[in-house]
Amino acid sequence: MTPVPRIACTAPLIKHLLRVVVHETRRIMRISTTLLALSFAISASSAGGATFERVFGGAALDHAASVEQTEDGGYILLGQAPSLGADPCLLKTDSLGNMLWVIELETDCAQYSGFTVIQTADGGYMALLSCWCCPRQARILAVKTDPMGKKLWGRACRKTGTEYTWGNAIRQTQDGRYILTGGVGLAPYLAMLSSRGELQWEKTYSFGEETQCRCVAEVKTGGYVAAGGRNDMFLMRTSRDGDLVWARTYGGPELDKAYWVEPAPDGGYVMTGYTESYGAGAKDVYLVKTDADGKTAWARTYGTRFEEIGYSVQTTTGGGYIVVGTTGPVGAEDTDIYLVKTDSIGSPLWTRTYGGARTEKAYSVRQTADGGYVFAGYTASCGSGDFDAYLVKTDSLGLVTGARDAAVLSVNLPTGVLDTGSPCSVIGEIQNRSNKCISYTAVAFIEGVYADTVLVQGHAPGTARQISFDDWIPRETGPTTHTLTIYTDLEGDSDPTNDFAQKQITVR
Repeated sequence: MTPVPRIACTAPLIKHLLRVVVHETRRIMRISTTLLALSFAISASSAGGATFERVFGGAALDHAASVEQTEDGGYILLGQAPSLGADPCLLKTDSLGNMLWVIELETDCAQYSGFTVIQTADGGYMALLSCWCCPRQARILAVKTDPMGKKLWGRACRKTGTEYTWGNAIRQTQDGRYILTGGVGLAPYLAMLSSRGELQWEKTYSFGEETQCRCVAEVKTGGYVAAGGRNDMFLMRTSRDGDLVWARTYGGPELDKAYWVEPAPDGGYVMTGYTESYGAGAKDVYLVKTDADGKTAWARTYGTRFEEIGYSVQTTTGGGYIVVGTTGPVGAEDTDIYLVKTDSIGSPLWTRTYGGARTEKAYSVRQTADGGYVFAGYTASCGSGDFDAYLVKTDSLGLVTGARDAAVLSVNLPTGVLDTGSPCSVIGEIQNRSNKCISYTAVAFIEGVYADTVLVQGHAPGTARQISFDDWIPRETGPTTHTLTIYTDLEGDSDPTNDFAQKQITVR
């Protein structure tokens, strides 16, 4: 876990802050808290329902690769959660992002990557993984579960005579089957599974520039489109049986790639990924809209002089688009999540970034039933200090609203009667009662005797943390009683009445 930095402070300053924050403003802040909560409730209700951030994981490397809103209003995530004993896994939440269950997907793979999860017509789930079963062999694994995540069947796909078959995306078709895509080596690959998982056909394609397919979608008039890219963004259209109808490339002289494709309301298609050929510099999010024949209707870039990549796109109510990806300095490890909302012709309506001092990425975005947005990926700035799975629900403007509250639950240490000259630990328990990550300073002091301040960063919502301060070495002789106070200093804290806890300490 990342060490928590400390900030020097003085006892008079602490005494002043405590007096002002806790004693003098308590009555006023009770009124303000009520008004603030009412304001946030009105804002959330009118702009896209409840909003939240949730973090799942622990000391291991955890992440989410895909998210879908489920028919009960909650969310299903596919990812890796070794900290929760489920690697790879499906993780189900309620409508507020609270975890209901996490199920490990049983595989015989040595290594794997989770890519796509969908809810199926029967209320269960379908997950697509790439897995390595032995050295120099990769295959696709499709796993069908019931509504509680129990495995019903699994299908492994690996093109005969090849070493590497990669799976990237899966969709359920109108007739209840499953179309999946990926690559055989660098060749685009499509396969069709029956509703019970039987392989009905599989095909690879060659049309000049060979590359994996990253995403697939069904065409309403029949057939499928798949997108990807290696040197250029590409889109191909096939018949119902997977026969190639046409293939087109998009981009310029530099590298351009697609990660996701969705059917557009007018019968065309929209793709997102990145471009190095156009935009503000480095990589920029690339959004390309085509007609039904794959001809470019318009193309837009979004970004800065930093590196922006789009990983997922969806059409939204009103005919616009929502895109999620990453932004950050080229080669840096402190990327942030990048969310872009556009109108029907790709003009940006707003952009948002999410993240802290370390790395955040999001790979999947969906519009929710209430008009807001949900995206999933991972965070290193909030939670355990390593990578944790990250689920964020925003309102229709891409905002996470709600009150901020850091409550001191208790002074845990020291306990008992202390001896003069012997070091003792000072530890308090603090809970984040907000619906999003917070950072604050925690202060421990005995007036005129001891003081230490800790900067707490990335405290995950709904969790309690043990905060350790510098050891205290009592210097007095003879029986003495002190009052140890621990309190939090959080900007915009909605409830200062729970910001401190005290304990009587006796030194003999």
